[in-house]
Amino acid sequence: ENFLQIFMCWGDDPTDTSRPDRTTCEYGGTGAVGATRDAYRSTALADIPTEDQPYSAASKVSFLPPYTAIPFVARNGARVDGVKVDPATKANVIDTSVDVNNNQFFTSYTTNEIPWAGSGNDGKGSVSFEVQTAVQSDALGCGSAVTTGSVTTGASCWLVVLPRGTSDNGSVNITQSGLFIDSWRHALAVKLGFTPVGSRCPIGQTEKQVQGSELAALAVNSWQPVVCTQAGGSVYSLITGAESDAVANAATTTDAPLALTSYPLTTDGSTPDPLQYAPVALTGLSVSIAIDRFPNPLDKTVPQQYVDAARTPFTSINLTPRLLAKLLTNSYLSSLPTGADTKYLTGNHPYNITQDEDFLAVNDPEWRSQALNGAPIADIIVPQGRSDAARAIWAYIASDPSARDFLASKPDPWGMVVNPYYSTDPTINPTKAAFSLDREDFPKADPVEYDPPNQDPINVITWRPYASDLTSVAYLTLRGDGQGPGPWDPNSVPPKYTKVPRMLPGSQRLIGLTTASAADRYQVVTA
Repeated sequence: ENFLQIFMCWGDDPTDTSRPDRTTCEYGGTGAVGATRDAYRSTALADIPTEDQPYSAASKVSFLPPYTAIPFVARNGARVDGVKVDPATKANVIDTSVDVNNNQFFTSYTTNEIPWAGSGNDGKGSVSFEVQTAVQSDALGCGSAVTTGSVTTGASCWLVVLPRGTSDNGSVNITQSGLFIDSWRHALAVKLGFTPVGSRCPIGQTEKQVQGSELAALAVNSWQPVVCTQAGGSVYSLITGAESDAVANAATTTDAPLALTSYPLTTDGSTPDPLQYAPVALTGLSVSIAIDRFPNPLDKTVPQQYVDAARTPFTSINLTPRLLAKLLTNSYLSSLPTGADTKYLTGNHPYNITQDEDFLAVNDPEWRSQALNGAPIADIIVPQGRSDAARAIWAYIASDPSARDFLASKPDPWGMVVNPYYSTDPTINPTKAAFSLDREDFPKADPVEYDPPNQDPINVITWRPYASDLTSVAYLTLRGDGQGPGPWDPNSVPPKYTKVPRMLPGSQRLIGLTTASAADRYQVVTA
């Protein structure tokens, strides 16, 4: 009760252009209670407000109340209608073949809506909201090019904040749609302007390729509108990939792209480095977090101020090189597939970082009152492939004696031991080879699998997938998308594990590795 819902709409209300049209709102995709586009009403059909009547119909089942479904109309005019007019009777009927909350325009995996944003005990609160352009949501089409004469602008959209009280729409609690008129009339809306989405460089210009570090991707993107529109300017196309490959290519090919790298070319010492180096951009690596409070409900000694803060996000977290090493080495139990045989693990292995005394010793006492679970806080989401970023992280860890000792299978002060498959001691590592810290990747070295009956095996990569790149990790953090497999779908062709939906604000728990620029762009909390 007494919370906010936040979402976007694209169209103006035809009867009042100072407000959005509720049929154009991306709302309902989360499927949360009180946050769907439809519901069975708690009143007779004749008593449903006039504004909702066009979208309401009597139930086909005698003992069920009437049903209302607010349609969704995409910017291109396509519709999703849960209630339609029967051509024969001219009466509204329910179309059971249509799911107005999960459709071709938005689902629980793609929607940006926030169905619940609460406040602290002091009545204050904040939440990060993902504004989607036409790139992320074609149905909303925010920022799609609109040309009037010789002027091109981006299509506008609405940001809507909907306050919900303690009950609504005739219900004892909040169980009805916020789009029903009783709630919708209280919506607060702000119109947003957008820069046109798409290429901002003239067609047919000279193109120059840049290859290498993703760390400079946002910087290159920000320069592009200027460098390509200057006299004699060019379009600089960045192809991100392993920096070591980019510099090696630049050193051996006369027409190779400009290489962006954080480290110089590695040579054998007898051959001089043929490359010239110049500073281009400054950034760093950052650990992003999205962890919402959940005080232990069984602990009656939890201070009241911690109880009052439940479901609000932590805004600070401290990490050490040793804690980072634990996150990268599947040393917390929940980072390994549930059900897998982990008898090879020795010593103390907490389920996730928030249960680790090593973590609790360097963080605020409030963390000790939490009962947080989940695989996304038992490891850190990292990108696949080779990169200077990985090289820098492992160098950072290797520079710390306590972290080196932990990776060498020496217990930390609380008895926690590294997963042996990441041990730098070859006599302990089951592969009989030492795990090297001089590397440019983030391997998932533990080969353990869980083999459920009539389903595909789940290994560490299936359980904790890689991200595509560092920037996308910040985006996953903003959305609370912890990755990982959902339920097995035997009806898929071929059968496969589904993807677990993103975690909604108030119940988010994940840790990721990203860049400082991406963390700033997506406004995520960083360690």
